[in-house]
Amino acid sequence: MRTPPPITAARSRSDAMLGNVLFLPALAVIVLLFVIPVLYELVISLYRSRLYEQTNPFVGLQNYAWLFRTGDFPTAMLNTLIWTVGSVIGQAAVGIFLAVVLMQDLPGRNVFRTLLLCTWIMPGVVGGIIWRWMFDPIVGILNAALSIVGLPEFDWLGQTSTALGCCILANIWKGVPFWLLMVSARLQAVPSELYDAAAVDGAGWRHRFVHITIPQIRGVVTICALLSFIWTFNSFDLIYALTRGGPDIATTTVPMLIYEIGMRNGHYGEAAASSIILLIMMAAAIGIFMRRSLTRQEET
Repeated sequence: MRTPPPITAARSRSDAMLGNVLFLPALAVIVLLFVIPVLYELVISLYRSRLYEQTNPFVGLQNYAWLFRTGDFPTAMLNTLIWTVGSVIGQAAVGIFLAVVLMQDLPGRNVFRTLLLCTWIMPGVVGGIIWRWMFDPIVGILNAALSIVGLPEFDWLGQTSTALGCCILANIWKGVPFWLLMVSARLQAVPSELYDAAAVDGAGWRHRFVHITIPQIRGVVTICALLSFIWTFNSFDLIYALTRGGPDIATTTVPMLIYEIGMRNGHYGEAAASSIILLIMMAAAIGIFMRRSLTRQEET
């Protein structure tokens, strides 16, 4: 049997140089698609750039100050946090529950999984239109069900107290299949001997879920939560199809406010400032989330 040649310092430098060369295309894509647009957006946010004005004077941080002086942006930030946290928690709870239930030997479980995946691949605008029809105060199926049991009809999307909750419910419906798919794939890799041994020891389903299922799916839950957070935080199409940000600004999130300021009003400087703040908020939230996840993994 031939022994491999020894790794010399020259060979190590050659391998390192080859690795750097192979990394250059990926680095170029990152710079072109992320770094340059962010820097350009940052520059625009420092100027008074309007669609109907020919000059773009430098205003420094005035665009950022204008955002916080108006009542719309703080409200949109709060709506974004409620919308994101509520959607991710709801998707996680329902998705994990369905994944555990469908791991049992139930009739038609594969058909049910397939039907659920249809909601995930459906475009957000289509899902928003479907739920808007369901919440319609006149022809909606929800009010029709309420009238059958003798309860009064309600304008679900027209009231500030319920509009955002209805949007969260629709987003949970759309995001649950992703959680179901990911968690189910992880549960199929869990050794059945763990559950058999726990059953022999007299452990109930609750004990098996807490001490076997949860530790086994913790990693995939972390990944799903991070991806769901990013997608929901930047989501635009579902809320736009449902409420257009109304009533008033009850369902206006930061992405919708950016669209309103930049695309409809033509205030590109203020819209760019909103985008930079949105990026900072998302990066800070992801950083905190990942730090806590890593700390929890080190403790376990």
